[in-house]
Amino acid sequence: MRNIVTRVMSRVWIKRKTSKRLFLAVPIPLQWSEALSSLQESVKSRHITGAVPTRWTERDSLHMTVRFIGNVDERCIPSLVTTIRRLLREVRPFELPFESAHVATVDDPKMIWATFRNVKPFQQVVTRSTRRIAKFLFKECNGTVMHNGHDVIPHVTLARLNGTVSFSADVPGNMLFPKALPVSSLVLYESRTFSTGSVYHTIATFPLNDIRI
Repeated sequence: MRNIVTRVMSRVWIKRKTSKRLFLAVPIPLQWSEALSSLQESVKSRHITGAVPTRWTERDSLHMTVRFIGNVDERCIPSLVTTIRRLLREVRPFELPFESAHVATVDDPKMIWATFRNVKPFQQVVTRSTRRIAKFLFKECNGTVMHNGHDVIPHVTLARLNGTVSFSADVPGNMLFPKALPVSSLVLYESRTFSTGSVYHTIATFPLNDIRI
């Protein structure tokens, strides 16, 4: 009996050791990362979070999640990259107009989001990538079930709060923002969690509608 338990625990350890926690996201271009950093400073200056401990997202870590995938065996990742690349070459670039900054979510307001208009092309990318990746993982990666999660709202997380606050407002009128966030590529990221927060490592970048593929 002890040998059976040892073998099972060994397989679990190996699986954890050789897997990566992945998500697909829209990268934030420099012009927008600068604008969102300015928005963060504006929120800070108004003391919106008060005494609630707040971890502000570093500029280099700003992103817009399209679909959280979950833990994936490293051996499956090269084929997963090929699958996503083939999918996204059929998707044309689009834009996401900025809407507002507010505390999210309604049920558990512990984040500050910059939200964008939920345009049809964005939801199409979410739906198609979710279906294609889930199918690949189940059929080609040892029956892996992808974390599906809730409906995806196009947003960038500006801060995470260790407590709840109430805030909902448009950005100050004196702030200048680009007309819209251009989406011309997606990125597959690995997420690593530390006591100081999460660190994101780029696995692959996928240009949209890349006819050279």
